[in-house]
This record gives sequence, C-alpha cells and structure tokens, in this order.
Amino acid sequence: MSVSMHPTYYNYKLHPSLATITIPTSTLSLALCSPAMPEVLCISRPGKDNSHGILLHHHLLKWLWKSLFFVVDVVVVAVGGGGRSGGVGSLDSDVPMRNFHINAVSDPLEEILRHRLPQLVQTSQMGPVILLASLVVCGAAAYECDTCPSGTFLSRSDCQSILAANESVIVHDTTSSAVTVKGNWAEQASLPPGSSPDAKFLGPFFLSDDDSQKGSLAVIFLVRVFAPGTYRIFLLHPAGILSATRVPVHVTADNAETSTTFVDQRMQTNASVFEGVGGTLVATIVVERFVNITVSNYRTHLDSDNFFANFVYVDGAVVEAVEIIPQCSPCSTICTSQEFVSAPCTPTLDRVCRNVSTCQFDEGFYESLPFTLSSDTQCSPISNCSTSQYIAVPSTRNSDVTCLNVSFCDLSETFQAAPATETSDTLCLDFCHPCSPDTETTYPCDDIGQSGTLRVNAVSEELYSIDHNSPQPPLEAITDVSFSKTGQWQVITQGGQTYLSDGDTTEHFSIEIRIQPRRGLYRVGFSYLPGPSSAVTVPVSFTYSNGLFKQLVDQTSIPKGGFFTLGDFFFDDFGAIFLLENTDTTSNPLGNTVTFREIQLQALKLPVKCDICPTVVCEPNQYIWAECVCVIATSCTEVEFEIKSLTTTSDRHCQELTVCNSDQFEQAPPTKTTDRSCARILPGCHDLTIQTAPPTSTSDRQCESLCNVCPEHFFLTHPCDLFLDPNDPNVTLIVDVQDKRLQKIGDWEVIPHDGEEFTSYLSDQDQLKGSLLINTTVLLEGGIYDISLAYISTVFSAVNVPVTVKTIQGNTIANIDQTIDPESGWYFLGEFQTVSDIPISIILENRGTNENVLGNTVTFAGLKFVSIHKQRSCKACTECGPGFLIDADCTQTTDTTCKVGFNTTARLDIAGHGIYLKTETAEMIEMKTDSDDMKLIVGMLLTEEVRVDSLAVYVSVQVRD
Repeated sequence: MSVSMHPTYYNYKLHPSLATITIPTSTLSLALCSPAMPEVLCISRPGKDNSHGILLHHHLLKWLWKSLFFVVDVVVVAVGGGGRSGGVGSLDSDVPMRNFHINAVSDPLEEILRHRLPQLVQTSQMGPVILLASLVVCGAAAYECDTCPSGTFLSRSDCQSILAANESVIVHDTTSSAVTVKGNWAEQASLPPGSSPDAKFLGPFFLSDDDSQKGSLAVIFLVRVFAPGTYRIFLLHPAGILSATRVPVHVTADNAETSTTFVDQRMQTNASVFEGVGGTLVATIVVERFVNITVSNYRTHLDSDNFFANFVYVDGAVVEAVEIIPQCSPCSTICTSQEFVSAPCTPTLDRVCRNVSTCQFDEGFYESLPFTLSSDTQCSPISNCSTSQYIAVPSTRNSDVTCLNVSFCDLSETFQAAPATETSDTLCLDFCHPCSPDTETTYPCDDIGQSGTLRVNAVSEELYSIDHNSPQPPLEAITDVSFSKTGQWQVITQGGQTYLSDGDTTEHFSIEIRIQPRRGLYRVGFSYLPGPSSAVTVPVSFTYSNGLFKQLVDQTSIPKGGFFTLGDFFFDDFGAIFLLENTDTTSNPLGNTVTFREIQLQALKLPVKCDICPTVVCEPNQYIWAECVCVIATSCTEVEFEIKSLTTTSDRHCQELTVCNSDQFEQAPPTKTTDRSCARILPGCHDLTIQTAPPTSTSDRQCESLCNVCPEHFFLTHPCDLFLDPNDPNVTLIVDVQDKRLQKIGDWEVIPHDGEEFTSYLSDQDQLKGSLLINTTVLLEGGIYDISLAYISTVFSAVNVPVTVKTIQGNTIANIDQTIDPESGWYFLGEFQTVSDIPISIILENRGTNENVLGNTVTFAGLKFVSIHKQRSCKACTECGPGFLIDADCTQTTDTTCKVGFNTTARLDIAGHGIYLKTETAEMIEMKTDSDDMKLIVGMLLTEEVRVDSLAVYVSVQVRD
C-alpha cells in the first residue's frame, strides 16, 4: 500500500438567515455572509440571490491564504423548487450533484477564488440553490509556518512540505516494499474468532503465526518520514479471543534507543486507525528521518495469560504525524556596504539585499536623501530656475540648485554695470566706484551734474553742450551721433530758431538719431515748434539699454524751457536710438504739422570711466591694480585653496576650504588649487557584519561580513557560524573576580558569596568614591556577542554605577541601578561586535555613585560573553623557509605545503666568517662549520662535479625530497 494522506473534513451548509451582500463590481467577491455568523465567509456573484454562495470557514480561508497549500473537493448540492428552505435535512437523494477538485500547489489561490470556484455558481441554471462545500484538507487549518526564531526562516516551499507532513498518515501493509517478513507467516483472509463484525483489515489478507514457531518469526517495518517531528506509531492487527496478550513491538527512531511495547492483541486501542482498520498505539516518538518497527512472536506463548491460544497477527503499521518540527534556516544573506535591506528577515523569508542606487547627476538628478541600512538613495530632478532668476548656487551630486531672483539696480544710487546671466546676478555699482585692476581713471565720476547738458541739433546735425564744468570733459567731444531721415523735411525759421517740418503731409516722414554719449544717467527731452495747427499725437520712441520707451506727444504746446521731457534713461556703452515719426497724426482739425529741432541729454549721474592701463611691468608675485599701480598678490592661507591663479592683471582668488560634516570623512585631501573632497560615512554595518575599522576624519567606516572570504595570502581555518545555540556552554565565557583578565584598581574588598555561579564578589564598601575601578580586557574570536554584568543587589547599592564597554566601534556607557536585581541574574549591557585581534574592555567605576540616601555600595561579581554569531577565522599562509620548496600553493581553504630541497643550482661562498649557500634567488643560507655536519650537508647536496675558485666553490645541487 502506498503512502496516503489523513483528511480532516469541514462541512458547512447555507444558513437561511444569511444577510444580503452588495457586490459593487462584476467580479465575484468574498465577504462575510452575515454579521451574525462571523465564522462563515461567502463567495457570491452580482445580481443574484445570496443563496448562490460558496461558504468557507474564515479560519480555514485565512490559513489557505497564508499557506497556499491545500486540496479541496467541493461537492455542490442543488435543491430545486421554489419556496423550499433548503435547511439541514432537506437534501433529497435525487438532487443533482456536481464535483469540483482543486489543488492549490498547481492552482494559484487567486485563480481558485476568482475563476474556478465561481464557475460552480455561474453555471447553475436553477432557481434557489443550496451549495454544500465539503473541504478535504491535508493538515490542520490552524498550523502556520511562522514558528522560526528570530534570525531564521522557513521558505514557503519547505513550509508546504511541512504542511503536507504535519497531518500525514503513512500506512504500510505487510506487502509493502518497506516491510521485511522473517519466517513462514501464514496469510489469513478471514477475521479471527471474537472480532467485531464491523472490523476490517488492509488488503486481501493479514499475517498470522498460527500460534507456532515461537521466537522465529518477525515483521520489520522501515518507514521514512517526510520531515522531522513527533509521530504516533500504530500496529494494525485484528482483535480476537485467541490472540496473544504480550506481543513485543520494538520501535527505534534513527538508530537511537529502542522503545519496547507489549501489545494485548485481544483488543485494540483504536478500532479505526485508518479507514476503519483498527490497531494499537505502540509509541509516540520523535523521528528525524526514519523509524524501525519490529513485531515478533518471541515468548508470546510463555508470557501470555491467554489460556485458549496465543496467535500473533500483523496487518500493517501506521506512522501518523503529531507535530512537525520546522527546520528553520538561518537568514544567511548578508548585505554589503553598497547594498541596503529591501526586505528584512522574516519567519518565512530570508533578507533581501539590493544595490544602492546612484543618482545620475549628468542626466539631471541629485541625491535628495542618502541611503540607510534599510532604504535606498532617493534621487530628485534638479530644479530649473525661472527666467526672472539666476543660479546662485549650482547643484551638486547631493544638493539641488539654489535660484534667486534677479536684482534691479536703484538708479538713484547705482547703475547696472553688467546684466544678469544664467549664473550671475545683475552687477550694480556705485557711480563713483573705484576702477578695477589693470585700469585707470579716464574721466572722474559725475554725480552732481558737472558735465552739463548735451544738445544734438537735427537741422544742422551738430552737437554742443551747455553748463559744462571742469574737470568733466565736454560731452560733445566724447559723443558719437548719426542721423537718418525719411521724407523731404522742410527747414522753417521762427523766432530766430530753425526747425524741421513735415509740412503737414500725409506721406511718412521720420527722423532717427543714434546717439552714443558717455555712459550714465541722463534726462532726455526734445524741442519742436508748438502751434495750434501742430499734430497732437506725434509718435516718439526711445530705445535704450533697458528696452523700448514710446510716447505720443501733443505738439500744440511745449513746456517752459522749450523742451519736452521724455524721462530719465541710463545709457550704456551701446547708446540709444531716438525716433520721431508723423504716422497717424491726423486728429487735429486745425492742422497736423510735425516739427523737430534737437534732442537734449541732461547729465544727471555719470559713473567713472576707466580704461585699460598702458604696458606696466610688475615684480614677481605682483599684479597691476587700479590706476595702474603694482600691488602684492593675495596669498591663500592654510584654510584656503586657490580657485583662480595670479595673472599680470588680476589677483589670485582664494576660497575657504570645505569642512567635512560630522557624518562625512575626507575622501581626498585638499591641494593648493583644489578643495577638500568629503564623502558620507557609511550609516552603519548590516546584520551579520562587523565593523573592522571605525570612521576617522580621513577614512570611511569599514564593515566586513562574518562570512567574508579570507584576504589574499590567508586561508580559512574555521568557517563562520551565524546562529549558535545560546545554551551551548562552548559559546559562553564567564569572567569572575579570580580571573587574571580582570584588573582591580584600588582597594576592592573580596567578599565570599554562596551562589550558583560565583563564590565571591568585589565591593567598594561604599568607600573611596572616584578612586576605584575594575578593568576587564578580553581577546575574543571575531563575531557578535551579548555581554552581561553580574552584581549583588541590595537596597544599599548604588543607583548610578558607570560601566563603559570599549570596542572597535567606540565606547558605550551605561549607568546601572544596582538596587534592581535582573530576573536572569545578569544585567544585559548590549550586543557588541569584536574583531579577533583587537581586545574588548569593560570598565566599572565607583565615581559619582552617591545618589542613594540609603547607601551607595558598588559591587562586581562577573561578566558573561555569549557568542551569537561567530566570524570565520583565517590564518596567514606559511612561507617555506630556507632549504624548502613549495609543494602546494596556499588556497582559500588550505595552507602552503613545503618540501625539503633547494633550487637546481647554487653557489657555496666561503668567507672569513663562515660558509654560506647562495641560491639563484639570492638567498644566503649559513652552513654549519662543524666538519662532520659540513660533510653531511654537502654530501646531500653535491654531485660529483665540483669546480674550485679562489674564493668560492661552485657546485651543482640536486633537489632532494
């Protein structure tokens, strides 16, 4: 008989009080059928009565979701006829039935719930129906694969195997290949006398010893289990009045100690162990891989108290799982320093590591948030400054761009020396600013109007100035102007003044004057001949550095002074364009004559004018300063670097060196012309890694996996052990007050103690505060340890005892209240990492222990170090010494092996202070000077051929093993 599964049945029927379910979508939905029945869930389709439902117990369904391993047989029973309640007991024998089989190992649960089960409802063509779901499930629904301890997991596939085995029943009859039959047993096909009329047996027959051949017959069952766990062992046998009362059954699990049970075969402890076949429970035992069940008829006729007969019957054996022990695996995936934990270790999954993302700076992304041990780098797009902004601080790989609004110069105080660019603000300077280096003053600034007023006459096309004062130059002498006229302008004279006139023509006339005066702020106006027949909408435009200015001028009148003021305008080095036209000047019924005489530029504020210096030769480390004076160049300090080198016409520019933040280290040191480069310190070391070097101002934190491969020229002596049994005494080290690794500073008193772990402890007797300490230095194997402290607790103990743990990661300080007695007897100091060649120190002091009004005694009983995770151990590869050759190179797991011998040729150097063997690799090996030893050594090395020189003997050398 083959292995079969023991089913557990769950039967649920539709209840007439089920509430109506509203299905919002066209997809079948899963919901509570009734608030009054929270243990029942219903799968329904929209637009149908709720009686079209498949009911599943919600505990079972929850388990189905979690385990994804089950076998279901759904038997659909339809009850026709309107008005039938379909209650329990109303199922007729002629009701049509439909069977439906699901195996979730191959059928995903989503497929089952969304498609296969609903087909039963959707294909029903009858009216009201009752659906009876009979679920045959391999295993108890309550079992879940979440029993692994912290740091270990059980994969879903292994979980499925366990779920399959957890409630499995392994049945073997006497014909199975797993059974060995010794001796001539009889095959009996009828039940023995006295058996129950309902009794059954496996297959067509069972075995009987016919109450003979006592001591020579046996049946051996060798049963392999699915998974380690606790199992019940049953012997299947019929019961009868002629059966032996002490049948020996020996049960052995995994070749361990044998359990023997004597079975009274006149009865059965269970009349239906498997499918109605009865038998007797002979053992409940823990099995790792296999169990041996041996049934014999030894002494069954002597030790029996059955006076009628002592037949021994064997029908089979049943091995039934009681509780499967999950074989949890350690979460052995170890993230590197350039990875983060995207999914932590859980009872069902190993931890998942992913590479830390790198923001593509060249593609427009910067690092907005750095990665942590459990989160990836966050990258954000670099911002774009608006058209009214400029880039004040450019973006870096870990910072966004800084945008600022473009400034506008206050023309009452400053002028625009340079417009804003994409990366710079508007340059506003005082009108009387000093000249820049390598320039000298050509004209001084004029902030009080000493330059006077410049007039440009369009009739004569001449320039002249008025109100001019020294030392400012005459404006007409330094102004460029050009004229462009359209149309035949007429020259008219009135009041001794000449004007240009368009003669009130409808033709297009214009006057354009391009003027380039000295740079500065001017009040601009123009003159014309006013009159009642003049145009009232004369278009005038003025194009200058800040844009285009337009105005319609009424020429029927003119302000006092004879000039119409357009406004105050700043002229840059490119000057301005004045344009007057007669376009659309037809609105005056008296006439629309357009006239023009001259432009007036009244100097308001003119900045200093600087020009390049003539040829000047300065001394070394000097440059040409303003006003063509040589000055000493700036020297960068120790906290600065040069961003712009010294030239003959510009100073050296220095910038303060970047100072790395507390979470950064110096990745590259500064030079005279480059800044210091800072990089972020790794946020920490991952689980199952140790810090081999702490971060410094110039180096990053160094982390190493406990299972990392050995470095070059080292080999593995002991592999890593990620999960040690804390109850194993070999993983625990206790340091008591007698241990030589404990150093007492000061006069501590040793006090006897009648305890389980300590025979004495140290006490400061509430004296000599601040002068006593205990320093314990221990060199541990590399790994991760739990460290605990033992002390004697009383109400007179100190409440703030300082304890410092010094490791390669730094110092950890704890203040311990010794009036509190830890439940375990040990105060947990924490989990600490160690490196094999660096000791760890724990310092306990009595300084500052004076806060308890009842007393402040400080005690120390011991320290406990429990290894949780052990790092792999490595050893340096052996170097073959003089006189030896390499037989096998060092590998990751094996050391170098050496053999005796030298290179194929060598030379004996005979010097005044000794005799040496000089090999081809220039090794000098001193030979012993004792004559007998010398003969022996040379005899091993020399061949017959020897050539003598004045100072040396050259020999051929054979390699000897």
